Amino acid sequence: MSLAEFARIPFIDEIVDAERLSQRLGFAVAPTRIRVKPGHGALLAWRRDPRSGASSSCTFTSADWGWTAIVTDPNKLDNIRRRAERRGTPIRLHAAGEARSVLVSGELPGDPKLNKVIGRPGSGFSSEAEVLGYNPGRRLLLRSGNRFVRISSTDCDHLVRTSRQWQRWGIPTLPVEFLGRRRTSVHSPWWGTGDLERCPDAGIATAVGESIAELHRQEPPTALGTVVQPDELSADDAVSRPDVPPPPGLLAGQVPGAGPDIGPPPASSLQQDSSHPDTPGSSCSPLDLVDVARTLAELVPELDADLRTLADELGTRLAQAVEEGEDRPLHGDLSPDQVLIDGDDFRIIDLDRVGAGPAGVDVGSWVARCRMNDLTDMEDAFLDGYARRGGRIDDVEAWCARALLTTAIEPFRQCRTDWRDQTVRTVAAAKQALR
Repeated sequence: MSLAEFARIPFIDEIVDAERLSQRLGFAVAPTRIRVKPGHGALLAWRRDPRSGASSSCTFTSADWGWTAIVTDPNKLDNIRRRAERRGTPIRLHAAGEARSVLVSGELPGDPKLNKVIGRPGSGFSSEAEVLGYNPGRRLLLRSGNRFVRISSTDCDHLVRTSRQWQRWGIPTLPVEFLGRRRTSVHSPWWGTGDLERCPDAGIATAVGESIAELHRQEPPTALGTVVQPDELSADDAVSRPDVPPPPGLLAGQVPGAGPDIGPPPASSLQQDSSHPDTPGSSCSPLDLVDVARTLAELVPELDADLRTLADELGTRLAQAVEEGEDRPLHGDLSPDQVLIDGDDFRIIDLDRVGAGPAGVDVGSWVARCRMNDLTDMEDAFLDGYARRGGRIDDVEAWCARALLTTAIEPFRQCRTDWRDQTVRTVAAAKQALR
């Protein structure tokens, strides 16, 4: 199956191709991230190619970034136009195709969903800030002076509550506080000299394993406190009330689940309706892997048999662990690149996917990332530290395979030119883990 057959929308092959997209835009760009809703549309982020002369270094600001969308709903196109006019962020209509589809582009500040929050007073957005990451329609990550800023299209309350709870538990992380009076922007101090994936250190990996074991020893909070009002925050405001539960179905900030436009299921839910990726789950079941496998098989049909086998075997091997184990607080997306380092010190960051579920989710995620990056020492050191503090996981290989399977779509999302080969490699690694 071709990408066009999978997406069922015009222009899809064109926008993921750097050369063809550059021709449309009139300057050299590289696609960096895509979200696809088959039959409905796509939203892609791009960044100017520094070789084109637009940027003189590897530091990119918002002027270097933009988006391109395939829109099939006339109402959505009208909304994009109205917001662009209201915000003074021009858009460019490239072409019209079949089924009322339109190809349209704009600069980062005019993102179809983020432009509203970017334009708010106190959002933390600055055209001079370095853009660290841009997930179109979802979030923007910036380095602005001595702080890290996250601007999101959705509420960031869970990040504030989680960082506070982790600090009360003694888990090394960074404080997260709101910017402005809205909950869509937060900031943390800029900290560290790099991350543990780029600067491997077995000693720190051991300490991370110990910290995660400590996290897993905690009882999942009835809440991570009440919803924090931005105007209630101050330098002295160190804790939120632990006695009041969060909104129903939302523990420590659950995020969208598996699918071609989003990625792995949140830690707090292995039982998600992936046709409705924004619906948080409340329990843990390996059944979600069937949907993950189906999506991957549609993208890479030659993997269909292997994916079915993997989903079935993982369903069997993990079912008992899910049934017999207790839900524990989780990071949800644990890997060496989520650990900042400074000498022998470290902080665990990126709490987007925190939640509650089997501890194997975190351990499997770490092991999977280490194996895909040939960081065997880091895998072993983490597991040693985890066991040293009393952590115990049955069938680590199955949890590793689950993590590999649920992240196999990431190269596609990142618009890598070799995404098919990388997906095949990841699925092969999952198969190997189950042998």
